[in-house]
Amino acid sequence: MNTSVWFNMVKHHEKHPKSSEMLSAIYTLNPDAISLTTVSDGKIIDCNQVYLNQIGYSREEVIGRTSLELNLFSLEERNAYVNEIRRNKNLYDYEVKVMRKDGTFVNILYSARFITVKGENVILSIGKDITERKKVENELKERENKFRTFFENILDAVLLTIPDGTIIAANPAAEELFGYTEEEICKLGRKGLVYRNDPNLPILVKERVLTGKAKGELNFIKKDGTKFPGEVSTSVFEDSNGNKRTSMVIRDITKRKHADEALLKSEERYRSIIENIQDAYIRADKAGNIIMASPSAAHMYRFDSPHEMIGLSASSLYKNPDDRKYLMEQLINQRKVEDFESEALRRDSSSFLVSLNSQYHYDDRGQIKGTEAFVRDVTERKNAKQQIEYQANLLSQVNDAIIGFNSNLRITYWNKGVEQMYGYTEEEAVDKTTTEILRPIYKPGEQEKMIKEIMDHGLHRASPILNIKLEPK
Repeated sequence: MNTSVWFNMVKHHEKHPKSSEMLSAIYTLNPDAISLTTVSDGKIIDCNQVYLNQIGYSREEVIGRTSLELNLFSLEERNAYVNEIRRNKNLYDYEVKVMRKDGTFVNILYSARFITVKGENVILSIGKDITERKKVENELKERENKFRTFFENILDAVLLTIPDGTIIAANPAAEELFGYTEEEICKLGRKGLVYRNDPNLPILVKERVLTGKAKGELNFIKKDGTKFPGEVSTSVFEDSNGNKRTSMVIRDITKRKHADEALLKSEERYRSIIENIQDAYIRADKAGNIIMASPSAAHMYRFDSPHEMIGLSASSLYKNPDDRKYLMEQLINQRKVEDFESEALRRDSSSFLVSLNSQYHYDDRGQIKGTEAFVRDVTERKNAKQQIEYQANLLSQVNDAIIGFNSNLRITYWNKGVEQMYGYTEEEAVDKTTTEILRPIYKPGEQEKMIKEIMDHGLHRASPILNIKLEPK
């Protein structure tokens, strides 16, 4: 019941005693706590059940005792309460913290006035329990304090606006970013900060209206006229009074934009290199599936285009899939593998010999994303090597003495026949000059002629291999 209405009824009762029955019913059924206390000694002479429930005592424990005896509040608090009534005659919404019988506290909002009961001055008090309300208020206050701390210390610029775009608050980061004071930012409004009415602004506003939040990019203008790109996040919320507000968080992404442009150029250069290299380049994800291949890879493995290789298992390019497993084991142990030889498998099921250099590729956080490899077809090289080894082995077995030397007359080849004829081993002879090992005997002018023919034609016409008559040392 409204306190002023109750007081008027009390006043009416004093003049019209017949209304006591109605007043008694209201006194009993009132949802607020009601108590009557004598002014002279502070004793409680009557109260309703709500009052008893508030303080946790029984009626027998309360009637005839003072609030001080019940330890409801201290002497100072009780005197301040009474003096406030005397000073204002009628007291409204006076907050007091009351201790219950069990030692817990409740917050009571009291209204009171002096009345006369049977010729004695009495204080009529009506108390409303606001403990839960205070709890909510304290929680809101705590949240507001946390928000204020966050608002003032966050590194991103934050603007608080009302739905029409009027800025009502700006944090220190916004002041630093734009170069304006908070007061200047609020006067400018949202449109005063957005560069030339950026066309993205209506799109963001529409999305925010439809969904309650939006995210995108806008171009802003600083106080010194500098234009910068900003990443914007906006959302709608209600303040403690139920008013709709919009928060706009702005992050300067100038450096990121420059980095993205540099990365794009780098990727373009990288892709240009990949598209023009002779060796095959193949990249696979962590599951071993191909996610990138160079044109040279498609040509080497006889695909029509690199796109046809995307999604294939990298293991399918090996004639023996165990080679791929072994390569991965080496990568785990060494983080990089060089000159790994294997037999590769083309699309048409033909095979060829390859040499691979492989390593991991990583994301921006340094986490492994998969593997990458450069593949070289070494079929011809292997065949040539085998042919050379075969010829060298053949020459080493003949009985004729065969010596090879370079233009400086240093020995480069020394077969078994020479070793048997002159007694020098290959290790002793190679890289020595013929004059250090042997005393060659030439006809006059023959040595100069021989060297010239070798330099001009690659061999001396007396023999396709160069067989010169020599005498032992």
